This record gives sequence, structure tokens and C-alpha cells, in this order.
Amino acid sequence: MGVCGSGGNPPPAMSPNPPSPPLIFHFDPHPVVRRGFAFLINAQSDLALAGGTGSPEELLPLLQSSRAEVLVAETGPWGVRGFSLLREVKTTFPSLRMACLSFQPAAVYAPIAIASGVSTYLHKSIPPDQLCTNLRRLACGQSVDTCSLPTAKPAELVRAFARLQPDDILFLELLNRHQSPREIAREMDLSPNSVSALGQRLRRHFSVSRQRDLVRLSARWFRHN
Repeated sequence: MGVCGSGGNPPPAMSPNPPSPPLIFHFDPHPVVRRGFAFLINAQSDLALAGGTGSPEELLPLLQSSRAEVLVAETGPWGVRGFSLLREVKTTFPSLRMACLSFQPAAVYAPIAIASGVSTYLHKSIPPDQLCTNLRRLACGQSVDTCSLPTAKPAELVRAFARLQPDDILFLELLNRHQSPREIAREMDLSPNSVSALGQRLRRHFSVSRQRDLVRLSARWFRHN
């Protein structure tokens, strides 16, 4: 267990054998990002890297063997499904503290992340020293403010997506992948009638009348997510 002092910074060592620094595990699909994160953490004397992976299948077993205290995760490429994985992680490791480090708009995804057991939602443009400070605070059980992520998407579109439920966003993700209603029903474990009703409700929500308009809107949203 790492040392926690005032403000999340470890106090000076008072004995020849100070406690070990908190162990940080990194989950991100991009090898270059994982390498940069590892370089940053390894440069800190009061933080330690427990490991990293970009594979959802490897995450739980590696967390078990690493004895990590903090998980830093990017769920973007897996969309809402990524948050389901984080819920599973939190159920399996209740004491593990989690942070999302993402480019995804916080207005839409931070509430889903927090509901999944994540303590804070941070933007990947955060300065390295601030990220390390936040990780120290998180490891000590202190609060870390969720950041407001900058986004190039129109504010009106962000506000519309921010009012959606996780299943709504998952439906739009699948629609953007050009999946058929039958495939969407199977993926979401819904009946065809429920999928049809969900599509109708989302068309009303976005004030569009045709399914093709909903497809275009989902493509517009997920193009840069």
C-alpha cells in the first residue's frame, strides 16, 4: 500500500524502509499511449507501474496478478461496452480505484463512467504533472475533480447526446456500424419490437423523421470518437 500525505503527496521518509509507492495499472488499446504512460509513471519516485494491456480479455487476470491499487483506463474504442467491463472490474476488485483517461466528451461519457464505478474522468491532454498529482490523490482515496473535456463537436449535439442513456448510445454505435435491426436486437439482447421502439424514440429525441437521418447523425458523432 502506498504512502498518503497531505494533498496526496507522500511525506518525507521517516524510516529506512518507507512503504512502497502505489501500484498503477494502465488499460489502453494503443501501444504508443501505454509506452508513454509507462515512461511517465516510471519517472516518478512515489508512483509505480503495475503493468498494462490493451486487451479486454487480459485485463481481469492481469489485475489479479498485479495487485494494482489504481486502474487508469481508456474505454473509447469499445464504447458503452467498455464501461460494462469497468463495472465487472469494480465488482471483482471493490477496493480498486479507477480513473478514465480519454478523449471522449465528458458531458456524455463521464456520467456513465461514474455510474460504472470510476472515481474520476480525465482528458488525455492533461499536463503530465497534473495527471501524476491526480493519481497520487486517487491512490490516497482523495477526491479528484472530473475535467471538462474540450471537443470540436457542436455544443447542441453534445447536449443532445448528454441526455441519452447508455442503451441509447449503444444503439447508435451499432447503427453507425451499419448493423441490421436483427443484428442490433441480438447484440443488445432486445426483441425486434423493442429495437424498433428505441429507434423511433431516438428519432423524436433528435427531431429527425427518417432512419437514414439517424444513421447520418450517429456517423457524425462517432467519426472522431
